[in-house]
Amino acid sequence: MATVNLPTTLPVLDYEDLVGDVYYDDEPLDTIFRIGDYLYGNHCPALMNIAPVNTISTTSLSWCWPATPSADALTYDLDWFVAASLTSRTFQITLEYSASNTTGAWTRVPGFPISQAAGLVYEGWWSSLAGATATATLPAAARFWKLTLTTVSGIVNVQCQAMIATPTILASTTSGAKASGFIAHGAANTMLNAAGGTIHTEFWNRAKKNVDSVLADREQMLFSYVDTFTTATYTHSWATGRSDRRALTVFDGKTSLPGQGGGPGRGATITVRARVADAAGGGNGTLIVGEVGGARVELDCDDTDVSDTLELQSDTPELYAYVQPYETGSACSVRYVTGHWTLGD
Repeated sequence: MATVNLPTTLPVLDYEDLVGDVYYDDEPLDTIFRIGDYLYGNHCPALMNIAPVNTISTTSLSWCWPATPSADALTYDLDWFVAASLTSRTFQITLEYSASNTTGAWTRVPGFPISQAAGLVYEGWWSSLAGATATATLPAAARFWKLTLTTVSGIVNVQCQAMIATPTILASTTSGAKASGFIAHGAANTMLNAAGGTIHTEFWNRAKKNVDSVLADREQMLFSYVDTFTTATYTHSWATGRSDRRALTVFDGKTSLPGQGGGPGRGATITVRARVADAAGGGNGTLIVGEVGGARVELDCDDTDVSDTLELQSDTPELYAYVQPYETGSACSVRYVTGHWTLGD
């Protein structure tokens, strides 16, 4: 396949290019195509954006959560904010994935584990500590992720306080249709710029479909609460005799999705994913996730991956989550609660 160079700056159309006595030749359609190409190379929403709940009292910690990467098996930039209580210890980070669930066999992402040698400063982003952000091609079939932090020296001294994964900016790509539906433009891949080339409906449809395909393919994590997986750092307990505290807060915070509010039938749709275990072991308990002044969903605490959708009332929503254990004395262990968004139709 031929290589198509992608624009490094956003191509711009003026109002006069589209309205009035406009002679349609290869322009403005060529520029419209290149806007789509720019989007493919530079649209980098955070596929993963978590602040793991953890302590510094063990030599190995693991966290799991769901996220759906690009169908095009893109390369992603991966970074972690790491804190250490000592500067003389070595630690490793391992990233694994599963195509089906959080309890099956895990496959390491190519290039992992990666290590940070002794001499770590007390805290900082991995890219600052190791000299460069890690990059990895994330398989399109992956649906669940497992992050493990291990102090290789066996000394308890490291915390992972944040992780983020964003698509790597691209300067070029291959010609032809992608799994996402995107078809790169470029002089080598279209009849538009050829001598005597025609302008037809497929070109206009492709220009729109390219933009839609990129936006629909790049999932964005809007919010997350991710606790250590096997044994939760915190359990949300309904203490005996405290019947006034039936709702136990997991998180509350704001995010921004400009132009995506509007309520039922009009607002953006967020997919809420969660896995919560009830100490009673029988699916006893409920997780409630919602928007202040808007809709909410209720999910079972049965220690399986559960999901539902939430339509936003506001484009700057305040979102919350809380658990309701089944009965006095019961407790819920929240393994993860995440919110995911892609642009709809």
